Amino acid sequence: MHEAAQSKVFGEALGRFYADKHGMEVVGLRIASFQPKPTTVRHLGTWLSPRDCVELVNCSLQAKGIHFEVVYGVSANSRELYTDPNRANIGYIPLDNAENYAAEILAAMKPEDEPEMERAFHGALYVPVGFSGDLSKIS
Repeated sequence: MHEAAQSKVFGEALGRFYADKHGMEVVGLRIASFQPKPTTVRHLGTWLSPRDCVELVNCSLQAKGIHFEVVYGVSANSRELYTDPNRANIGYIPLDNAENYAAEILAAMKPEDEPEMERAFHGALYVPVGFSGDLSKIS
């Protein structure tokens, strides 16, 4: 597992530990593709706009009655890749949509131009790092 992924998993586990043991209210944020604007086909489903990021962090800090929640940091993208019922638990309602940039992105690249591993997995460009398995055996 890539070091960045390991630290994210550790951080969420530590947050859960402190919520359980010490009664803290913890929100783990899984930030997808935080960019000023989406620039790839993948971003059409994973983009988190600066405005929505500010709102996500604010909702996380202001949420009441939370034990431990994990919330995906994505905007209101029409092609959203992550279904996240937990966002309602903190009152997060994203406003921006990567679809506003779709024509520009799709004119510059085709979906199949992105590497298969980046299209297929949550970790995108981090997935191929150190990968020596057989992609055809992963479902």
